Amino acid sequence: TRLRVTVENISLINRSRIKSLGALDLMIIGNNVQGVFGTNSDILKEELKDIIDGKEIKIKKKNELGSIKRGRKLDLDITLPVSGKIIRLEEVEDPIFSMKLIGDGFAIEPKEGIVVAPISGRITSISKTNHAITIKNDDLEIFIHIGIDSINLNGEGFKRLVNEGDIVQEGQLLIDFSLEKLEEKAKSKVIPIIFKNLDKDTFIYFEENTFGLSGSKKNIEVHEMITKNINSING
Repeated sequence: TRLRVTVENISLINRSRIKSLGALDLMIIGNNVQGVFGTNSDILKEELKDIIDGKEIKIKKKNELGSIKRGRKLDLDITLPVSGKIIRLEEVEDPIFSMKLIGDGFAIEPKEGIVVAPISGRITSISKTNHAITIKNDDLEIFIHIGIDSINLNGEGFKRLVNEGDIVQEGQLLIDFSLEKLEEKAKSKVIPIIFKNLDKDTFIYFEENTFGLSGSKKNIEVHEMITKNINSING
């Protein structure tokens, strides 16, 4: 569950940046850096090896993507955390999200500067600059990252309304942020919403390029893939 890297110059390690990419924890022992990325560590390792070897990391273009196929809807309610246009992760201008290295999910082009809880649960982490937050319950763990390269704002325009360890209810206000500051100083205002540690046959279903209001439960669904029962077919 850890990505281990030995570096020559430890002073170049940016702790905040690594954690903003989804690391649950970061440990530095001598020149060895260990980032806790859970089950995504193996995927990240292979991607890093390919980059070091000079291989090109190919990201599918939007016009190469097929439509999102429905599966079997699971009995899990998801509240839309931000009002805005719902888009696919593949459209996000950051490969850590567009390649789904942290997990499946969706993104929102926000129309207002308010984030509400997508589920009821416990706040497990909030970045020091208040641009990223994770909420977890017995069924789901959801990571919300407000903007791309928004860590460079150093917290300007962000205000947390909850703290780590708080128990919150779905729809409860979590973070207030300045949409104007985000548009002015971040690489992108798009907000990725990532579902960590989903089962391999589970995915997030939604109708892309639709507009949703924060607090709505009509936009996002958790589905599982429908697999054919070979035995029943043969029988």
